[in-house]
Amino acid sequence: MIITIQVVGKALHNFEDDSFQIIAHDNELNAAVKSSESHKPKIILLDYNFLKNRTSLFIKSLCLVSAESKIIMLGNSLQESQLLECLTAGIYGYLDKKDVVKFFVQAIKAVDSGEAWVSRRIVAKLIESICG
Repeated sequence: MIITIQVVGKALHNFEDDSFQIIAHDNELNAAVKSSESHKPKIILLDYNFLKNRTSLFIKSLCLVSAESKIIMLGNSLQESQLLECLTAGIYGYLDKKDVVKFFVQAIKAVDSGEAWVSRRIVAKLIESICG
């Protein structure tokens, strides 16, 4: 089960396969939190541009109301600092919007099976930020 929050809209339904289905699509922050809390989806797709300056706080809110859900952030060429902020707030993956067609199903399946969907370079930056 997947909830999309202001992502690419109904176009994502084209990517559904037997292993997952999109159960909700929300365009408003409060509705997204309520939807995540009630549906407890396995995956939440979240559009970085939707959140503006509230990214970390919103990710943490989603993690609180739906702790079992894993968040994949979609964005347009996010900077390393933006991505690291999202990772430390609780996302499990990042998919650039230009790569959605190519990697959408792979990213969903990887994150659902417990893997992170980020580049090795970002993993190295995350380790550096932890170790100082």
